[in-house]
Amino acid sequence: MIGQDNLITIQNLDVILDKKKILKDISFTLRKGEILGIFGKSGAGKSTCLKVLTSQLKPKKGKVIIAGHDAMKDKSKLISNIGYVPQFESENLYPEMSAMMNLFYFGRMYNIDDDLIIKRAKKYFSVLGLSEEVYSRPVKSLSGGEQKRVSIAIGLINNPEILILDEPTTGLDAHLKFEVLNYLKELNQKLNLSLILVTHDLETASICNSIVILHQGEVIDFGSVDSLVSTLPSNGHFLRLSIENLNEEIIAKIGGMPGVTYFFRTGREEIEVFLEDLDSQGQIFLDSLYQLGLKLNYINSERATFSHYFTIKIGVELNPEVAKVPMTCPTCGTELSQGARDILRKGKPTVCTVCYNKIEGVKLPDIVVPQHCPYCGIVLSEDVLYLLKTQKMAHCTICKQKIKIK
Repeated sequence: MIGQDNLITIQNLDVILDKKKILKDISFTLRKGEILGIFGKSGAGKSTCLKVLTSQLKPKKGKVIIAGHDAMKDKSKLISNIGYVPQFESENLYPEMSAMMNLFYFGRMYNIDDDLIIKRAKKYFSVLGLSEEVYSRPVKSLSGGEQKRVSIAIGLINNPEILILDEPTTGLDAHLKFEVLNYLKELNQKLNLSLILVTHDLETASICNSIVILHQGEVIDFGSVDSLVSTLPSNGHFLRLSIENLNEEIIAKIGGMPGVTYFFRTGREEIEVFLEDLDSQGQIFLDSLYQLGLKLNYINSERATFSHYFTIKIGVELNPEVAKVPMTCPTCGTELSQGARDILRKGKPTVCTVCYNKIEGVKLPDIVVPQHCPYCGIVLSEDVLYLLKTQKMAHCTICKQKIKIK
């Protein structure tokens, strides 16, 4: 795994805290000039991994090579090669000071000459889209997006080869989030700067060259977005259908059809369906829909996104509730499709397609959950409702705010 093109090499890394193994034999790399995203749910090990990368934690075993230096032995050299942007601007911004004075403060901590600080500040402010009018204004008077960009500029003041950002889009409105992501891509392209984004925001994957997926302290996947999506059924292609008068009964029938691997309701009359092999089973699936007498408003074949991949990989395949769902029909022994098992996992009954006997869903706790996001008011998806029903934290698919049933 160690190669000349790798700016960062993490190899067979273990981290133990309070006698508990937090990171378990993880390995991944970052090539020079690329953007790496480290994704995972809360508790997956992202923060611990970040602390290792910034030399705040010493691993029990394994290698951490950054820009040719051992992160555990050459800390002083490491500091000159990395920049760090914390999750919250309050951690590295002085609100009463101007944007430029903030950069002076941190630049002088690196013993950088004032003239060079000014030169670098103007360079980074320009790439980040901050006008000269912003330079002298107190940081507290700036917008959330402007404060985030000043925070990023501080992380760059030592002219690092690698910039590490912790949850770079946290707390930003949707338009500001994409604005910040665009600026990060600009930094990457114009400065040939390598970036590591540690985040749970799936939309951040849009600017990443490669992705690390952490789950319970382990790397379960590492690769490009396209290569990960290609591991989904039908090489990552699915059908998006709009069905008139779509209801739970219709969804249950669709989920139990032969070949249906995963399905997600995404709107009042819209559903996304993954088939085992779209090319060979697509027409059979459509014929089955028409035999049910369903009226289709439209049907499209589309390429899955990273959000689809993550939802399926983390939300379904690695969800412990899935293990409680029977693999076969308890009456006739026929193997159940993944679609039928997904219905059962959500606590709903389905019917065996061979013997037509009813199969009861997994019994879920009797908990009242909100049908709408308490922050933006959007109707919550079935997958979000399922997580809340099982007393797990979920994120709104629109505003990304955390929702938790107490």
